[in-house]
Amino acid sequence: MVHLMPRKRVLIVNCYVDETRLPLRQPLIRPQAMAPAYLAGIFSASSCEIKLYDEVYSGPLEDEAMLGWPDMLVLSGLNVAFDRMLHLTAYARTKNRKIIVVAGGPAIKVLKKFITHNRFFDYICTGDIEQIAEVIRDCWDENYISDTFRDKRWAIPRYDLVYWMQGLAYLEASRNCYYRCAFCSLTAEHAQYKHYDIDYIRAQFQALGKRRFVLFIDNNFYVRKKGMLEERFSLLQELKNQGSFRRWGALVTNDFFLSDQYLHMARESGCGALFSGVESLDRNTLLNFRKEQNTKINQFEAIEKCLDNGIAFLYGLMFDVTRRRISELKDEMDLILRHPRIPLPSFWTMAIPLMGTPLFYDAIQQEMFLPNVRIRDMDGRTIILKTLDPINEVVDFVRDMLRNKQLGGAIAKHMYQFWFSNRRSLERDSMLINLMSCNFGLLPSILKARDWRYFFKGWFRFKRSIIVYEEALDDIYRPKLRVDPAYQSYFRPTMLTDNNGQIVEELREDFALSDPSRKIITLFDQAS
Repeated sequence: MVHLMPRKRVLIVNCYVDETRLPLRQPLIRPQAMAPAYLAGIFSASSCEIKLYDEVYSGPLEDEAMLGWPDMLVLSGLNVAFDRMLHLTAYARTKNRKIIVVAGGPAIKVLKKFITHNRFFDYICTGDIEQIAEVIRDCWDENYISDTFRDKRWAIPRYDLVYWMQGLAYLEASRNCYYRCAFCSLTAEHAQYKHYDIDYIRAQFQALGKRRFVLFIDNNFYVRKKGMLEERFSLLQELKNQGSFRRWGALVTNDFFLSDQYLHMARESGCGALFSGVESLDRNTLLNFRKEQNTKINQFEAIEKCLDNGIAFLYGLMFDVTRRRISELKDEMDLILRHPRIPLPSFWTMAIPLMGTPLFYDAIQQEMFLPNVRIRDMDGRTIILKTLDPINEVVDFVRDMLRNKQLGGAIAKHMYQFWFSNRRSLERDSMLINLMSCNFGLLPSILKARDWRYFFKGWFRFKRSIIVYEEALDDIYRPKLRVDPAYQSYFRPTMLTDNNGQIVEELREDFALSDPSRKIITLFDQAS
């Protein structure tokens, strides 16, 4: 008699809270989350029934049937979405007391002690996605892990489950970065750069199938190991010739553009766009951010070299209102607008002192945090630090940028000038990528959403205070489904600072100790 293993039901969710503080769907945001797809690839498809959900693409998960369906709920997301993980945990445990809740991501890695003391989740993964295999073994057994992962430790993404991946497809060739920028969550995690072998990259392409445009979502595609980058270009040239894709893109650090040879090889292998974190045109700001790699070549020179090779250049700007005047930031934008060959940024953000980063500890030491900061407020659109200029002037600047009032009709004029200046060097696809990305990135968030029922409400909500201690909470902090009284507290916002702007007592233990270890913590084991 053959014993059949019971199939386990697994729900993997990318958690999200929108900058508008409205329950919006943002299906046009790029790049999209792929952690759920890679996590799903570690579970056995034959012994597990797996569903994925992305709150960026689909809006807040409030489907009672879906939340009551799984045996295991796996949660991931950025720092700002930590509270959202608690909300979904409360909903799921109310429906099913026996559900196993697993959480991972940047906030989980930083707040290990706080989370453990409060027993929010059953398992917390403080390392890479492969740790989910340890959870599977501990909860069930080896047979619930995919054969590919057991044999080769390859997490082949479950592209068939990624319903939000439309048009642009994603894969990885490496993990983490070898730089330690002051604002980066990877710096807080002590994450080490790891490059994948060619066979694994090829296997991801095979699982992906034929696509028009693929994007490597590596934190840094520019691997410095001798011969490795050339090997990648050779593989991409081969796959392009086979018709696997038309164009590819990647994220690289600024020092990649020092090499004309690499730019030529990238173009010949089908590269259509490169993203690089410009962050600022001011040298002192870059040094304060510990982004020395951006000082090795003039930023405009790097951009023009990329465009001259027929490759679209995408980037973001980071406004540090704690060290720079508003007039300086406006001058920086004006400098870009006056240069017709340079594209507009794909996005902008205020400098965010993410938990555990050097920027975070600098803000603590200099007593820069404002009172009553919540983890949810660390979204790059809310003022959480003391500002160099009067705070009311900074509020006006941020609000104008959110509504696009700061740039006005200059965007359309610059887009035309950019097209005219680069029309001979950029092919149609690359030109469209640059124009669409720049224009889209500077639009107010409410205009990019597909929830038109919130359009007018959302537009007026851009007049919100912007200052953290006057800011209202999102609607999602009011439970939309029944919540057991034992989990009502999960809907209280997690505070970062108290009434005096000091780190709250509950989090001080995590920030006082440096623990670079990458261990999985089992709350059941700790309780016993």
